[in-house]
Amino acid sequence: MDSCAAEGHPMIDSLWAERRHVARVSVGLRGFGRPALFAAFRQGERFMDRRRTASAPAPTPSSPVENDDD
Repeated sequence: MDSCAAEGHPMIDSLWAERRHVARVSVGLRGFGRPALFAAFRQGERFMDRRRTASAPAPTPSSPVENDDD
């Protein structure tokens, strides 16, 4: 299940301790005009990925873990 929550969000982190990566695979189809249409959509996806990366907030540093073995 995808929570659609931002990475590091305390609400989801308290529920789910583990993460799995999700991948997307795009396959171009043969036929008249399809290769050009596929290339245009892939270009749009790349543009949106760059835009999303540029507007993403900087990750917050994790709090240091204390060691009680001293």
